[in-house]
Amino acid sequence: MPVRANEWHNRHFWRVSNAEHLKMSEDVGMINVSHFAEIDVQGPDAADLLEYICVAKVGGDTPVGKGVYTHFLDAKGGVRADLTVLRLGQDHYRVVDGADAGHRDLTWIRRMAQDRGANVKVTDTTTQYGCLALWDALHALGVTPVGVETYANSRRMEKSLRLQNADLLTEYNLFECDLARPKLKAADFHGKQAHLKFREREHQPATLCTLMMTHNIDSTGVARYPLGNLPVMDPATGATLIDAQGRRSYTTSIAFGPTIGKNIALAYLPHAYCEVGRELQIQYFGDVYPVQVVAVGYRPLYDAENVKPRS
Repeated sequence: MPVRANEWHNRHFWRVSNAEHLKMSEDVGMINVSHFAEIDVQGPDAADLLEYICVAKVGGDTPVGKGVYTHFLDAKGGVRADLTVLRLGQDHYRVVDGADAGHRDLTWIRRMAQDRGANVKVTDTTTQYGCLALWDALHALGVTPVGVETYANSRRMEKSLRLQNADLLTEYNLFECDLARPKLKAADFHGKQAHLKFREREHQPATLCTLMMTHNIDSTGVARYPLGNLPVMDPATGATLIDAQGRRSYTTSIAFGPTIGKNIALAYLPHAYCEVGRELQIQYFGDVYPVQVVAVGYRPLYDAENVKPRS
């Protein structure tokens, strides 16, 4: 666990999160996600409504008791939300959503229901339920509790998992973030026509890639652990990368990966730069740091590095 000598980095960081991360790599951890939002959708049209809103199949013969990871798209095919839909009954669903997106997606579901004249009741049940991993029983066995810094940042990024409102944005589509399903369901869904057009492209204008900082010492000799949305630049010109749609490349997520031992970041790169081993740069507090493309699209660094728990 590196000591963060720079005051700015140390101010916003609790070192125990790196310890939790490493313990989970060696053993197992339980994650408190009680901050998640829950939305119940009930009524005769619940299955049809959610089947239309969701990219994945959640209606039809989807069995009761099944949970499906899926997305909502906007009309232009951009990624509006990622969440899990549980079928609790033939006409009863529970949407499990991120805490910061819960109210937004609750409003979206209600508006879609109103627009389609759906006979459903949409209820915010966040305060009635909590998402926990069998918490008390596992804690009694000595399983390590893991906090949001590990769950939502360092472990997530080592596993190449995308975060809504950071990496998943309406400006980009499911193919660009490499979360498009290999098979497209037959049923219509919101944004499907745009999604089909994206699928027909020879290649996407940009792809979400994983970058690794190869050097993190600043101009004063202090190791830095960057935060925020940093410009990704071409070393030959020093210019921020711009894709064919005019979108500039910035880090969408960045964190230190304790198991990898490096600062890692996610960023959408123009197609011509989507090449493993490609050398690029990022800028942070006026200093420029070298980064290397280590994954194009979804590829977990933790698995790819073949890191094994210590015996």
